[in-house]
Amino acid sequence: ESLGSTIILFGWGAILSIASEVLNRNESIRKFSLPFLIASLPAFGLSLITSFNYQPWLVMLTALGIAVILAALHIIRTRWWLWTMALFNFAIAYFAFFQLEFMKNFDIFLGYQSLLLSIIFLTPDLFSKKGWKDNLIWLLPTRIFGAIFTIYTFVNLLAEAQVTYNLICCAVYAILFALLHIQHTRWWLWTVSLSNFIVAYFAFLNLDFFKGLEIPLEFAWLGLSILFLSPDLFLKKDWKDNPHWRFPLRIYGGVFVAITMFLSIYNSTTQQTTYINTAIIFVTYTIFFAAYAFAYKNTGLGYISTASLPIAIAYALAHFKTD
Repeated sequence: ESLGSTIILFGWGAILSIASEVLNRNESIRKFSLPFLIASLPAFGLSLITSFNYQPWLVMLTALGIAVILAALHIIRTRWWLWTMALFNFAIAYFAFFQLEFMKNFDIFLGYQSLLLSIIFLTPDLFSKKGWKDNLIWLLPTRIFGAIFTIYTFVNLLAEAQVTYNLICCAVYAILFALLHIQHTRWWLWTVSLSNFIVAYFAFLNLDFFKGLEIPLEFAWLGLSILFLSPDLFLKKDWKDNPHWRFPLRIYGGVFVAITMFLSIYNSTTQQTTYINTAIIFVTYTIFFAAYAFAYKNTGLGYISTASLPIAIAYALAHFKTD
């Protein structure tokens, strides 16, 4: 019964939607084109609803068929709302595909499914030759769906809380948003990329191999801060060059330096780490910020280097005094 209802409703919707385009080509009856198209939408919607009472393959084929018809109508005459509904139905067909019996046997993590779908929706932006605000009728719906399923991926990551999932998904997003930033030069895309890289970085350090090494947390933050600030030493020696690339790195790097210094001092005070570890961290910052200050002739960076040195010496002396 559900199968027959779905087929009839889908067929009726297809006839009405195609007829609307035929009517539009004749000027004398063009006024009936939009009513026919609008009338097809409830038929499509009911066909999709009834398909859920049958089998996943019917849901997939129905949603995919609706998506193809609406996308074709959009290609013929661009209408953003048709394209949006086509993408919505494509998403339904996509998830229905993973509910097929042979796909369920693979037991693919839901976060990976939404990860791939968000990549599919955001990929067109990688090949857009025009500016960020061009082709919005085509690209804005894909961006919105891409953002929705990116958020949905992180919801799944939080629900599962597995290191491997976090590492793979965030590493992929870090690369994807970096490529989007290269294409469109938007600082917030680069910031999203860096944020994902940070999560992937700590997920990587939480793999069983690295957990066995028992790397102190302050050293993990030290490495991250140096990693984010180091590009400044190799780019053009003008502080204001490439702001879309360099400012997010500097902001993150500065925050990580503050976190590293605080953690090293706090952990050594509470005896969660040794004094010599704190000394090593401040010696590293002394050398790094001295090179940084020299590269840019920046006295402010020199003050950080100068202030770090006596702290490093004090903790080194405290270590040997304790021994």
